[in-house]
Amino acid sequence: MAFDEYAKSIEPARDPPRNNRAAIIAGYGLNELNETLPRQGAVRIIKCPFVQTGRLLCSTSTVKSGPGDSGGALTSAGKLVGVVSGLARQNCDEYEQTDPKYPCTSVYVNVAAHYPWMKIVMGLKT
Repeated sequence: MAFDEYAKSIEPARDPPRNNRAAIIAGYGLNELNETLPRQGAVRIIKCPFVQTGRLLCSTSTVKSGPGDSGGALTSAGKLVGVVSGLARQNCDEYEQTDPKYPCTSVYVNVAAHYPWMKIVMGLKT
């Protein structure tokens, strides 16, 4: 793919984002009306309530990843901080009403946690 006025590169994050940091999720999966359209929205990065490793990030918001969004970007402060991996819970509205302690979250691969590997594989100089 060639870069142009609509497609540009983005710097991968080298340091993980802090919890409660604002971010933007982007995807091209099915929306709430089962239409495939590009979309984006603001989210807050949170600690994943179900995992104890730094290799994943989670976010919470009314905007959530959906079918077909895997591989989409999570950006913060102009850097790629995550790549959409999935959704932690199905039937989010129903679940959050029964157990608000564990919010419905979108799940991402933490780019910073994999940066050393990316540097080797992609031949990055920095």
